[in-house]
Amino acid sequence: MLVFPVSLARSLAQLRFSSFFSFIISLYIVFAIVCICLFDRTLTPDLGGSFAVGFKNFNISAFGVFNSLPLIIFAYMYQTNIPMIYNELENKDLKTMWKVMLFGTIGATFAYFLAGVFGYVAFAMRDDVRAQMNKQNILKCYPDMTVNFISLFGILTVILFATPLTILPCKDTIEELFLAPDQRLSSKQNVLATFVIVLISFGLSLAIPNIGDAMTILGATTNSGIGFLLPIIYYLKLERKLPTWSNKKVVAYVVFGFICISSVVEIGTFVYKKIHPED
Repeated sequence: MLVFPVSLARSLAQLRFSSFFSFIISLYIVFAIVCICLFDRTLTPDLGGSFAVGFKNFNISAFGVFNSLPLIIFAYMYQTNIPMIYNELENKDLKTMWKVMLFGTIGATFAYFLAGVFGYVAFAMRDDVRAQMNKQNILKCYPDMTVNFISLFGILTVILFATPLTILPCKDTIEELFLAPDQRLSSKQNVLATFVIVLISFGLSLAIPNIGDAMTILGATTNSGIGFLLPIIYYLKLERKLPTWSNKKVVAYVVFGFICISSVVEIGTFVYKKIHPED
């Protein structure tokens, strides 16, 4: 009921205020995670010891890279919104678009880094740290406190306002597939298309128990395909004149294979954990 009305927008400009509000809430959530770790001594009695244990437990392995890559792809999956963002630019050129993408990616990376490091360090010395991290939502790990309650409510708000950003490309695709060139959805068609998309999304949300599972499934399937596999296929189709084993094509082959392997590993691990949750 809440998602449907906010998803009726037909342009990114109509979502600028809700998007900015979501951005502010996201900053608050990251700030809250950092501050709880640094200043809440009931949760993190020995801050220095927690950082030491956290760095000691830091480990990079081939399996870990393959296993986490789909989640990273999900976190940076903004390719579907690039045409809409470009359309809203004052100066529509590659240089301006490159700056927008660069600053946005750097900002997101910094926020993910802070939330990941301080979220883990807060629980690093606890005996049940593995069980806490397996909750797949760091905000569920904290005890009842006002700061965290606001963060949880904030996540709800962010998802509510972020949903139209994913529905907009879906409606654009419907226009491209079923309407004549340059024809837009009418008001009635927009309402109907939005309702159907929201209804399908609602059905999927009932079948998927938590956000961690959703990120894993999408990161290893649709997001990998849209973000990497399909662009590589299109590139190889367009660049037929280049030698089969040119440097650029070799890189494309390697990336394509790497993404396919990581997606298969992640889906296999996901299914195995669901069948054997005790392992």
